[in-house]
Amino acid sequence: MPFQNRISCVIVFLCFALFLSFVAMAVQRANIAAMKMGSSNSLKQIGLGLHNFESAFKRLPEGCDFDAKHGWMTRIQPFMEATSWYNRIYLNQPWDHPSNDYKFFTRMRHWERPNVTELHTVEGYGLAHYMANPAILHRSSKLRFSHLEGGLSNTWLAGEVSGKYRPFGYPFNWRSLSWPINNGQGGYGGWSDGAQFCLGDGSIRFVSSSIDKSIIEQFAYSIPMPVAALIEVPNRDFQCVARSKARSRKHLFFPNEESRPSKGSTCSEIVFDLDGMPQVAVYEVPRIQNTKAGITIETIIEEYPSIQVLDYRKILDDNAAEAIAEFRELETLIAGQLMLTDAGAHHLATLSRLKSISCIQYSEEAAERLKAVLPHCEIDFRQQ
Repeated sequence: MPFQNRISCVIVFLCFALFLSFVAMAVQRANIAAMKMGSSNSLKQIGLGLHNFESAFKRLPEGCDFDAKHGWMTRIQPFMEATSWYNRIYLNQPWDHPSNDYKFFTRMRHWERPNVTELHTVEGYGLAHYMANPAILHRSSKLRFSHLEGGLSNTWLAGEVSGKYRPFGYPFNWRSLSWPINNGQGGYGGWSDGAQFCLGDGSIRFVSSSIDKSIIEQFAYSIPMPVAALIEVPNRDFQCVARSKARSRKHLFFPNEESRPSKGSTCSEIVFDLDGMPQVAVYEVPRIQNTKAGITIETIIEEYPSIQVLDYRKILDDNAAEAIAEFRELETLIAGQLMLTDAGAHHLATLSRLKSISCIQYSEEAAERLKAVLPHCEIDFRQQ
């Protein structure tokens, strides 16, 4: 009898273990389905962003501009609920120029796939887990949807990639489609059974890993490829990590509980470089509730005098220039609005390491003053 009881216990245990395995498999399938749905939604956002861009400018964005300063992912950001971020990008400077590069440390969820753990490069840049069709988005491309003779529903715009991710700010975010899917060489894929693609009509199509090679070739070359020089990508690989330890940020909080920034505002912050040294200071005074107390530029100078890049999101007038001149190692100055007299321009001229000044709004008089006292400094103004 005791032997029969043991047999019964073993059977019950095995049944329970089998039940748990079925539950675990069901949960896993549900999680995968949810992640696929999340990625599908991101692809729909990408398709909508491209369609809205084409509607606004009567053409699709360039895959990247001729000088390879910025790519299509940056260009469609205003149509993907990232207008405020986009408005701080200097398009006449490369994406990794000091006036721009730290802005690309920001993670953009619509470029990320839920089942991918790599979210940054080791330098800190946010990654994209999708790539574009090089026949449509390549160097200096200016196609319209009406040019896609094969039909929107038969032409793919972008798809999920399985590795060799690149920063979303990198200008060359396109990749040729090859067979097989999920080939392990950084092609298209990412799921055990295939990959999802956004088509020209905005729909999402799942392409199985077991699909016939001839179908993939027909899908890949649904419109003619441009000449090789236009789709060529530099031989540059980015080391990707789950969490960037190379770059870090420190928000500059306000001195007491009553002086918290109001909802929707931003505050000043310090961005640290690869060696943990303070490199970038972003200075912005938010709307304050109950008090006018807050971080001042003098506070930042006192604590971080070796800052090399200053993003001064206020009016750069004579008083501000006098204070900023205390950053003796400053190399790049970014300002929201330029309103300087000769006195302010001469304060900035004392910064021997200053290499570039970028500004969104300016007066011709102030620009000429700067050029006169800083002849060896690169001075540019944001252009669309």
